[in-house]
Formats: sequence, structure tokens, C-alpha cells
Amino acid sequence: MAMMAEKNINSSSFMEMIANGYHTHIIDKIDPRSEDWLLVSSPFVPLGIVTAYLLFVKKLGPSFMANRSAYRIEPLIILYNVIQIVACLYIFIHGLTMWRQLGYNFTCQPVDYTVTEQNRAVANSVFGYYLIKISDLVDTVFFILRKKFSHASFLHVYHHAGMVIVGYLACKFSLNGHFVLLGIVNSFVHVCMYSYYLATAMWPETKPSLTVKKTLTIIQLVQFYVLLIHEALPLLQPNCDVQKHWAAALVVQYTFMIALFTDFYKKAYSGKKKTA
Repeated sequence: MAMMAEKNINSSSFMEMIANGYHTHIIDKIDPRSEDWLLVSSPFVPLGIVTAYLLFVKKLGPSFMANRSAYRIEPLIILYNVIQIVACLYIFIHGLTMWRQLGYNFTCQPVDYTVTEQNRAVANSVFGYYLIKISDLVDTVFFILRKKFSHASFLHVYHHAGMVIVGYLACKFSLNGHFVLLGIVNSFVHVCMYSYYLATAMWPETKPSLTVKKTLTIIQLVQFYVLLIHEALPLLQPNCDVQKHWAAALVVQYTFMIALFTDFYKKAYSGKKKTA
């Protein structure tokens, strides 16, 4: 009986520790400024979007296109790419400007919850970045409608779905501070990517240069290495008041992405000759 009572006490203490940790690191860290925002108020919103995306890409879309010819939607793709370039370029320029004006620290930048015009501007950019990550999903929808099913690879789908969740978490927990650099760097990379997509959509008869494609992949890899270092630095500083559980999660995520993109690079480009 004494042993059972001791086990119950230990189990109760463990559950209490989990509950306290959840409240300390999750509930208490929710940014009140975004509690009522569209697409941010409930976690079921991004989860629902990602679930619908995965369902369409892996089942409903291919099934719908099974007995249909590929859709010719080049004008729509061109318009989409232009919009994405403009949106990403705005987030990149605005985010970089605010980063410099606020004197953000690359190694440790805690969230600032004070209400100022500059913090409000950064928060709006973070929300804008989240919306762009949702609109990025349309890129995969185009692949399915054009019957380019192989383009919807695990790497592509995982990355797109994961970034919606990252965008949501940024709005929920980090409307400014350390993780803002993620949106700045990623937006620059997507300006490059969508510019390439735009060029191939406007001039489909021109064979894409292997050098350009390799360079874009390298840019993506450099992005992940930079962000990996950036998110790891707070973990090495005990007195840094950055939310370390999110930093650790991003370190794991970027490590996984580096592995995936490195594998893609080796399979796609190793042993291939460059084309003009």
C-alpha cells in the first residue's frame, strides 16, 4: 500500500510539473496583442489549413485530376508569382529596416511587449509573413492542377506545411524579437525563388540553367545554416531571455531541413554537367 501511495504521489507530481511547465512556457508566453487576430486566435485554424492542404495534395487533387488533362493556367501562375515577389520583397525590406532601427541583437533579442508604433509595425509584418506562408500553399495546388505530381515531393510539402505552423507560432508568441530574422531571411530567399518561377512561366521555351537551379538550392541551404546558428545562440546563453523551447525546436527543424536539402542537392546535381 505504501509503495502504491508513493507511486501515485510521484505520478501526481510529474503531471503537476508538466502542467506547470505548459503554463509557464506556453500559456503565459502567448502574446496578448494577437489573441483576437484573424487566423491566429485558435490553433485549429492553421491545423485545419494544413490538414486541408495535405488532403488535397495527397488524395483529393490527384484523384480529381486522374481522368483530366493538365490545366493550362500560365497567366494565373504569372500573376501569382508577381504577387508573391512583391509581398516577400516588402516583408524583407520592411523587416530589415525595422531590425536596424530597433537595434536588434543577432545573438539574443527577447520579445518586447511594450506598445509602440515600431513594435506595432513589426507585428504587422509578422502577421503579413504568416499570410504569405499560407498563400505559398497555392504553389503546390498549381502543381497538382498541372499534373506535375512529382514536384509535390515530401521535401516540398513538408516545408510548405511546416512554415504555416511556424508563421502561426510567430504571431502567437513572437511578434517581435529574436525570431523575426527568420521572416526576413526567408522572405529574401522567396523573392529569389518566385523570380525564378516567374521567369520559367513567362519563357517556358527557355531551358532553365542548371547553374541557376543549383545556386537557388545553395541559397536555401545557406539560409538554413544562418538561421540554425541564429536560433542556437540563445541556447548557449543562460541569461538570454529568448523563449528557448522554441529556439530548440527551430534548431531541430533547421537541422532536418539541411539534411533534406543536402540530400536533394546530391540527387539532383551530383555528376550532372552544367548547361548554358
